[in-house]
Amino acid sequence: ELDNYAAGRALTHHLISYGHQQFGIIAGQRSSQIHRDRLAGIKSVMDEEGITFDDSMLVGSSYQIETGVEGVRELLNKKQRPTAIFCFNDDIAIGAIHEIKQHGLRIPEDISVTGFYNVRMAAFMAPPLTTVDQPAYDMGARAVEVLCRLIRGETLSRSREILPFHLLERQSTGPV
Repeated sequence: ELDNYAAGRALTHHLISYGHQQFGIIAGQRSSQIHRDRLAGIKSVMDEEGITFDDSMLVGSSYQIETGVEGVRELLNKKQRPTAIFCFNDDIAIGAIHEIKQHGLRIPEDISVTGFYNVRMAAFMAPPLTTVDQPAYDMGARAVEVLCRLIRGETLSRSREILPFHLLERQSTGPV
């Protein structure tokens, strides 16, 4: 699987380098290890930088476009509007960008948005989405390799394999 902890850290460093300190998060399935790892990565960098994370700024609980729409509505109603929003997948980010524009706000001038996975559409959005690229081919190849070893009755040396990621900086993020 992808190194979600390190990817969360990288996205946070990226946004902080642009001066962001007010963050919103639109999450997917909160009970998953992926969610815990991404959130832990984000919070660890914020902690190191002396930025307090407000738990009320964590919204959403599914990986759908509608989650992004609803999440932005919720975040924009908060007392302190975020200057940057982490979306835990690109579908959420698509909905978030749509809803931010519906409110007459600009991306990234008013709010920066990040995604996760680098779906094909991410590069063609307006603006193109800053996201974490998952090595999908490598992940699939490793999964097949593990499956073949299990079929042959071999014991596996580890239960999880952590793969590297690539942060794709596009135009959906920028200075505060």
